[in-house]
Amino acid sequence: MQVYPNPVQLELMIESTEMIQEVVVLNALGQIMVSLKDPGQSVKLETVHWINGFYFLMISDNHHKRQMVKLVKA
Repeated sequence: MQVYPNPVQLELMIESTEMIQEVVVLNALGQIMVSLKDPGQSVKLETVHWINGFYFLMISDNHHKRQMVKLVKA
């Protein structure tokens, strides 16, 4: 699974060879900013309106593998 760019400014890309089952973005306070179900193999998130800081990206695929990525919005 690829997540880029990090740090992010305008758009965040998530790409996987497996089907992505769920994408959740949390801010530093643990509040859900984005929640997507079954978006496919690639996701583009517009981040232009996000406040600069740290975010956590949780991704689950169709094989129930989970990955957490720490993001920086600059």
